[in-house]
Amino acid sequence: MNKSKILGIALIIVSFVLVVYFGYNNYQERKQLKNDKFELTNRINQLQQTIAKNNQIIAANEQSKRELENQSISRQEQINEQLKDNDCANQFVLCISLVACTTERKVYVNQPMPVNLLSDCMPNLPPKKMTFGDSVSYNEHLLNVIEMCNQDKRGIREINM
Repeated sequence: MNKSKILGIALIIVSFVLVVYFGYNNYQERKQLKNDKFELTNRINQLQQTIAKNNQIIAANEQSKRELENQSISRQEQINEQLKDNDCANQFVLCISLVACTTERKVYVNQPMPVNLLSDCMPNLPPKKMTFGDSVSYNEHLLNVIEMCNQDKRGIREINM
């Protein structure tokens, strides 16, 4: 046999092997895709069932809420009917309703003041070059500012205690 026939047969064999290989890979991928599709479809169905159950629970809760609201209104009407002719009870209910007209609760917390606000003010040193007249005015001004600062801080201490 000559070389060209051997090469032709080898080419045919290689082509056949490649066709079989790619065909088998394609078959496996299709099989995997079908399995994935089946699993996803099952998962979607499970989620839809869960959604339906949750919607039923929500509807039942809403119905229960409406029933409780109706019961509450009915009981309030019964109480109002029973108290209609009782002046003492009406005054008591009025007093209670004035006191308890809100569910908001105020809590007052005594928070400590920062230490730097409670410490005394210390005067700054006067500038080095100053006349005696200027220094007297400057000193008086500084002492007044410090005195007012200390008064404020004493007031803060008294309020905080």
